[in-house]
Amino acid sequence: MFQKKSASSNDADSVSKGILFKRSAQLYALVLAGYLTMVWLLLMSYQLDSFWGSRILLLILAFNFAVPVISFSLITKDNLGKQLGAPSETDKFMRSKGGNTSLSEAKNKQEFWLFLFGFSILIGISRMVDDNSTVIALSNQGKAQSNQRLYQTYEVIGAFVTGVFLSFFRIYISPYGLFMLYSFFLVVSQVLMFFIDTMPLANMVSVIIVAFISGGSFTLAGIIAHEDYGSKHYNKILGVFMTGAAIGILIFDQLVFGLFFNMLNDSSNSSYKGYGKWNKYIFIICTLSSVMAFIMSIGGFTRTRARDGNKDKISDFVNF
Repeated sequence: MFQKKSASSNDADSVSKGILFKRSAQLYALVLAGYLTMVWLLLMSYQLDSFWGSRILLLILAFNFAVPVISFSLITKDNLGKQLGAPSETDKFMRSKGGNTSLSEAKNKQEFWLFLFGFSILIGISRMVDDNSTVIALSNQGKAQSNQRLYQTYEVIGAFVTGVFLSFFRIYISPYGLFMLYSFFLVVSQVLMFFIDTMPLANMVSVIIVAFISGGSFTLAGIIAHEDYGSKHYNKILGVFMTGAAIGILIFDQLVFGLFFNMLNDSSNSSYKGYGKWNKYIFIICTLSSVMAFIMSIGGFTRTRARDGNKDKISDFVNF
């Protein structure tokens, strides 16, 4: 939206497109806010998995198709001046972002690989916790369903809050800085899983954390793909990030959890009635992996901090 225009581009057309994109983004945010509100209400009323509850959510999501039509109808030649307004501090800051970088060029950047591997670990562990909630809850269906609903809800909250937060405070923090914080909380969530047999709330708190940072990290992947690599190569870069996430899910969900549970689960615990070696080894691997993701996120943040140009409140906080 805020890329420098070529010499042959028309200023009026560029301004109109910029306003159109910005209004569209605001409408999409409103749709997501409505979706999030309805998810929360359905969660509180225990209707998140109900027939009519899912239909209401689908109806809200279907409204996304109407957003471009509404955006076009809001922008006319008569009200273009009223829609323009003065650019915010964040708008001015974002002028330098979005330079086009091809996939072959991106592969030569250390921060590309650091984020890719860290993102893959974070999403892989998060989905592992959700997909195996019944086993982790020792076949307690009530507890498993509660954790699944919490994951569904807080994943949406994480995505929405991350997007809104960076919309207002991007000038103070980079996406890499926020991803570093999320990676740290991933470590915290996995440490909590060592206490699920002694602390009743440990599992629930861990699920909330991994759900929030999972949703937020998907948002960060889109932001990083656009800011660092531009709109021209956005689909390829984001596709690589999503492929990495899929591989992470395969490794942690299918290989790590499935392999160690089948190998170390005692025959007496075949119906998941007790914890044992299986959960300790699984979460030792997940904790070590999350520490690796945190270290890589620090590397990505360090590599990009100087050129990002934000006011770097993360460093101020760390120094404090």
